Amino acid sequence: MNINKFYKDAKDSGIEVSEVWFTKSTQFDISLFRGEIDNYTSSTCGKILARGIYNGKLGYCSTEKFDRTTFPFIIKTIKDSSSLIEKEELEKISLFD
Repeated sequence: MNINKFYKDAKDSGIEVSEVWFTKSTQFDISLFRGEIDNYTSSTCGKILARGIYNGKLGYCSTEKFDRTTFPFIIKTIKDSSSLIEKEELEKISLFD
């Protein structure tokens, strides 16, 4: 995924400023019974969290989906969720929220 393309596409779609966080966690569990492996589980989970300002309103998105449709989905969700904000004061995103 090209994060610079996301920021360009977000800006081109009218999102004034945006932020993206990527998280990834890995888990490995194993259980033994009488000295032998009885059961094991291995999993990896990734998540993208994003927010942006659209028409002066702050919108959010969170997804675990990572494919070519992820960034368009995030942009649309930020725009859609920002339209649900009713307060009139303008939002801002700063580096030290």
